Amino acid sequence: MVSDLWRSWKSPVARSRREIGEIAPDERVAAELCKPAADRGNAIAQCSLGVRRQYGRGGLPQDDYEAARLYKLAAYQGVAQAQSNLGVFYEHGRGDLPQNDFEAARLFKLAADQGNAAAQQNLGVLYAQGRGGLPQDERKAARLCKLAADQGFAQAQSNLAFLYEHGLGGLPQDDREAARLFKLAADQGNAAARSSLEALRQQGRGGEPKDDRMVERLRKIAADLERAKAWAAFGKQRGAFSRLFGQRADTRNAWRE
Repeated sequence: MVSDLWRSWKSPVARSRREIGEIAPDERVAAELCKPAADRGNAIAQCSLGVRRQYGRGGLPQDDYEAARLYKLAAYQGVAQAQSNLGVFYEHGRGDLPQNDFEAARLFKLAADQGNAAAQQNLGVLYAQGRGGLPQDERKAARLCKLAADQGFAQAQSNLAFLYEHGLGGLPQDDREAARLFKLAADQGNAAARSSLEALRQQGRGGEPKDDRMVERLRKIAADLERAKAWAAFGKQRGAFSRLFGQRADTRNAWRE
């Protein structure tokens, strides 16, 4: 097995990917490889280095300003992940960039058109809320969310489940589909989806009988994942989502950006 790993590490494809820091034995090595490739103008390396700057990985200091600079360079060259990440920065005014929903929407659309799941999800949120110069369109929002969910994007799976649970976005009310999607997202560690799945099980909804043992297990997992912190973040979106879809302010879940 070790020899197989070594051969894969020495292969021509792996060698070219190492040169831009896309793969490496550890984050520090990857960061060291990314820098010269990014300086040479390699867009993938610029985006990869931007991610490490954004999150402070690979021994690099966390630096939103530098991350934004690198995302701009890569986004200009058409890298979907960089366009999506830069869109988030504009949406929230990070990295010394002005808060600009119009620019965020433009970048999300560029990345979403290339199939980037995070961008599809974020563009869907803007359509749901009628932001960034986009018309308020809950059906288009649901369609974009589904595109992202079909790629296995946990956040989109959780949000799409919410839409099915409440019959929003032109989708039928379907507890079974909601439970299925919540479970897919929960299995990836999405705390809000775990909480929602727990609530469905407590009520015996989603096509499954009430399972007290499962409820208790999910409750403990959710607590381990700092569910309270996750819900605090979700609370910022409750008001806008409730106004859009006519839900009460105390609705259990909310569309998450």
